[in-house]
Amino acid sequence: MFKFIKNKYNIDDLAEIKLSNNVTKINSKDNIYIVKKVISDDLETLFTRLYLSHVDNFNLPLRGNNNKYVQIENDSYYILYKYYHDEKILGYDLKLSFYVKKIAELHKKTYININSNDNYLESILNYLDDKIKELSSILNSRMEVEERKDYHSPNNWYFLLHYQKMMNALMEASNHVLNLENEVKNQKNMRLCLTYQNFDFEHILLKQEKIISIENIGFNLASLDIYNLISKLNINYLNVTPYINEYLKINPLNNYEKEYLMAMLYIFDYHRYNDIQEDLNHLIKINSYLDKVLSLDNEVIFSSIDTEQK
Repeated sequence: MFKFIKNKYNIDDLAEIKLSNNVTKINSKDNIYIVKKVISDDLETLFTRLYLSHVDNFNLPLRGNNNKYVQIENDSYYILYKYYHDEKILGYDLKLSFYVKKIAELHKKTYININSNDNYLESILNYLDDKIKELSSILNSRMEVEERKDYHSPNNWYFLLHYQKMMNALMEASNHVLNLENEVKNQKNMRLCLTYQNFDFEHILLKQEKIISIENIGFNLASLDIYNLISKLNINYLNVTPYINEYLKINPLNNYEKEYLMAMLYIFDYHRYNDIQEDLNHLIKINSYLDKVLSLDNEVIFSSIDTEQK
């Protein structure tokens, strides 16, 4: 039983249902709630900033009678949400449209400027460089093995045919990383904003006009949320262009935010599968994915419409 629910919220805990190690459903006499265990009380400041931004579609935790969102019990930190029933809506297009508009509003209303020489930029550049080097090494190692073989299975033939395309994508990623560094160094400041970082269709509630599960929120480049959205969607079968355009109409990205987004997108998800058919299917998906990323790069993100640098 959570003592803070009674002490801080005056809620009588009638029944508890443990949904996972960190999530518990609470039934009371009048309502249903969700208790989530979080890492620290650092979220308190972020939740307060979100509240002050007046983007009301994000489902903030409830404040206790101590006026805090994050409560402490037995050296652990917890937040309490109002529970919303799952809605069975198949209109993924409507959910996506609602989501990108609210994310754009969140970003636009919560920008802060930091010094361009801040360690934040260095950490981003190092992360991207390391990912590119790691993936390049994996692809090169596979290529060296295949080049020595006389016979190639269908998946390995496909890999050989598209190896250069994958390496070109990583070269594009490297170019965008370099452009990102140059763009930021040419400015005194770079802007960060609150980012949601938890896209999932189940977190978008159209009937209530709410986006739930906001505990991953943090200050980052705005384009991180766009990357998380695109990377979790199957863009081989879904045209994301209209949704990205909806976002950009509300919150145009600066050039360094665009460079960061494209660098992340060109660093594709790669696995080597033992099963021939599974591996072949994965390589085909990568090939199609890179075509879509190139289209986004040329036709949407770096279109002829130039955004004002801030």
